[in-house]
Amino acid sequence: ICVSDCGPGKYKNLETRSCLNCNDSNCNSCVDSLTCERCNQPFKLFENTSCVTSCPTNYVSNEDHKCVRCDDPKCDTCKS
Repeated sequence: ICVSDCGPGKYKNLETRSCLNCNDSNCNSCVDSLTCERCNQPFKLFENTSCVTSCPTNYVSNEDHKCVRCDDPKCDTCKS
């Protein structure tokens, strides 16, 4: 069966012409097995590779639920 969209948690593998699972089970949308674009709620996207429950030290979650680095490198925690 040919599909135009693989659906949540999967991506199109053009080489095998099939839908494959994202590497992270909490990833809702990925471009390949290792690159996540959007995580399932309430997870946050960290460095386009993993979905985390909270952003690590020196990072804060933005309005797109992505972990972004704090502006001040000396800061352990920051606010959006």
